Amino acid sequence: MKSYLKKLLGLEKKEEKAVSIPHTETPAATEKPVTKNYKIEQTGDNSIQNNYFGTDTKTSKELTIVPKRNPNDLIGRTAFLQELRTKLVENQEIVLVNAMGGVGKTSVAEAYAFQYGEEYAKIVWIHHTGSEDIRFAFINNVPLLENLKIVQDHKQIDELFNEICDKLNQIDEKPKLFVFDNVTKDIFPYLGIMPSQSKWHILYTSRHQIEDITTMELNFLDEKDAIDLFKKYYQRTIDQTAVAEVVHLFEYHTLTIEILAKAMRKNRHTFESLKVAFDLDLTVGAETKHSQSKIERVKSYLSSIFKMSRLTDKEQWLLKQFACLPTTPHRFEDLALLLCTDDLPRENLSSWAEELQEKGWLLYNEKDDSFKMHAIIYEI
Repeated sequence: MKSYLKKLLGLEKKEEKAVSIPHTETPAATEKPVTKNYKIEQTGDNSIQNNYFGTDTKTSKELTIVPKRNPNDLIGRTAFLQELRTKLVENQEIVLVNAMGGVGKTSVAEAYAFQYGEEYAKIVWIHHTGSEDIRFAFINNVPLLENLKIVQDHKQIDELFNEICDKLNQIDEKPKLFVFDNVTKDIFPYLGIMPSQSKWHILYTSRHQIEDITTMELNFLDEKDAIDLFKKYYQRTIDQTAVAEVVHLFEYHTLTIEILAKAMRKNRHTFESLKVAFDLDLTVGAETKHSQSKIERVKSYLSSIFKMSRLTDKEQWLLKQFACLPTTPHRFEDLALLLCTDDLPRENLSSWAEELQEKGWLLYNEKDDSFKMHAIIYEI
């Protein structure tokens, strides 16, 4: 243990202090009444109008408003889109596009809708805010209710949700595309009610890993693609070596690269200031498609994407331990040696680490059984 601590932190031996491990229970979810207070929600790694004031759909095939993005606007995702198409159509699988926040899950789904949308007879796009009951993503979607000719008044949540799903499953036209963006593990009890693969092509995006669904991990960009992404948004002559250093420092995180490039273009920041963008909470003054409004500061905006309040006290405690370690992979055995006590058995540590990994807060490498905190989460 001593040698591992010295190896990780380079510290002299210090007096050990007892670790206080929080023990709180997660409150049970409460039933909500059906509401007609339609509004714009902004959470997660994107911001989409989840509830609308009218049926502003372009064609009758789109039962909801369907956000689209030209695949040519994406960098380094061509092969991924092709594999996604194969799994949905040829393999007839329900597919979950999984990654930590800000890597581009929604962008990939939007690109798929753009590239293949004309081939579908019907398209439904549902966006979940990440914090509410997932059924509200359906019952508060005005275009969906109107296109399905569903009256909302005096109906309970279950009744209205089941009616929506029943009508979707009764649509005979084929093929059909159902996209559920930013889902959580709370979707699991409703999978048997919602549109199914036998009748729809089903595409989910999520930071969470969900059992029994084919998962496609959306990896970070490689160095070349990350540099090209920075160039795309900076739009001026650039020192490629300096860009390579910046994108490596922030571990090829797609959204951060976009924000930093736009911040540099807008405010003429130097590369040296980009390297400490989080310490300075660097001025941005630009928008992204995900933000839908002007981003004022780098760290402040990214902090709104990763909200620790949605984690249990135990999970937050473990993240704090990772924040005291270097942002390198740590084998579970080493973490157990470092953190486990009589009050924290190995099975608890393993359970908490697995939950954080499944929720997109820690990265896991199966080859060496190691966990890692991404540099962006570490900085936040």
